[in-house]
Amino acid sequence: MSFASEQDESPSTSRSVLAITFAAAIAIITAIATTAWAPPSPGREESKPVQAAGINEKAPIAAFPTVNQGYALAAPCTGEGCHYRLWTTATGGESWRGFSTPLLVEASRPQLGTFGTSGVLLANQDDRWISNDRGRIWRKLPSEPLATRAALPMGSLTITRCVDNTCHVDAIEPDGTLVTLETEPGLADVDSAGWQRLTRSSLILSGVDQHGNAMVVTSPDAGQSWRAMEMTPQVGEPRSMRASGNAEGTMLLWARSVDNTITSYRSDDNGGSWNALATVPAQPVSFVILSSGRALVLDGAILFASDPGSSTLSELPDAPALRNLRDTGEMLVGTGLAGEVYLSIDGTNWRHLDLSSLS
Repeated sequence: MSFASEQDESPSTSRSVLAITFAAAIAIITAIATTAWAPPSPGREESKPVQAAGINEKAPIAAFPTVNQGYALAAPCTGEGCHYRLWTTATGGESWRGFSTPLLVEASRPQLGTFGTSGVLLANQDDRWISNDRGRIWRKLPSEPLATRAALPMGSLTITRCVDNTCHVDAIEPDGTLVTLETEPGLADVDSAGWQRLTRSSLILSGVDQHGNAMVVTSPDAGQSWRAMEMTPQVGEPRSMRASGNAEGTMLLWARSVDNTITSYRSDDNGGSWNALATVPAQPVSFVILSSGRALVLDGAILFASDPGSSTLSELPDAPALRNLRDTGEMLVGTGLAGEVYLSIDGTNWRHLDLSSLS
């Protein structure tokens, strides 16, 4: 099914934006059709500067693959037949342009992802739609991947799908093709953050094997090969683990052992050696490893950082209180406790993105 969006035009009141977290992993995708679909109420184009207003009660949904290019998903209404509206900005959020979408506003939280240079994914429990032109034309994803790949190109949007104790890495390639990796990572279940943009050739997944043992697997070549990470001896017998890394070889590992001991480690040589962190997060909400080697950990609502060569996690006092943190491309997107949206490049300096007038 395809859907040609009509751009939105409204009175001269300005619009701002709502943001999304890629929280839970989705079982992938629904069926293809070819019938054209029109929104119940035709939209019209709007291009307006942002106007300050109070925070919308609905949790915001946003992604910024570059410093200037961003997207926001907003619900202009509620009830049966109400569709989300996608807003795009090329000015870092100073002005926005709105487009109708085929995604219905429902109880389940949607997901917003980006791929390639102009690809957008909208997804909820029932529907998965993509656009290759920043929201103008939409088509439904197929229920199954259309091809297999030895490795994934940069800019793909990936998700891990686990069926019958076997996990597969699927991806939307930059041209919008849904594919799956030929080589399975060797996990039976995975601790996944949902759809994630591939910005480096090294991949890292944490989960359990077929015997229920916690493990971390890594791929140095965009999914072409996988290996189980050799754990540092201090981890002991882990009950659960979380890990993240970057292309330069920085990794962060958090583990809870069977006796409930919590440990956290940093590696700067792709897992070859590990240093225990003096500050251990009790229950990390998000791990983000920047290309600079800075590791960011959101523990509760408090953001911590570990810089290259450091064995400590230090609280970032100027960071806002956040309920989640995502690396959406060149920009970090944080969602505040009241649903407000913040942007940062380095995790230290944040700016509030006013999204309150988008609808």
